[in-house]
Amino acid sequence: MERQQTNDKQEVEPALAQLDQLPESLGPVEKAALDSGFFSAKPLL
Repeated sequence: MERQQTNDKQEVEPALAQLDQLPESLGPVEKAALDSGFFSAKPLL
């Protein structure tokens, strides 16, 4: 089990990567909700 980052901003990319591992039969992920702890220019680029 991976350890959670101390800063939520560092969790965006790993979380999105896990979504890419879902079965194709579920269809594509079209939307995601992130709280303000995730927001910064770095993860959005």
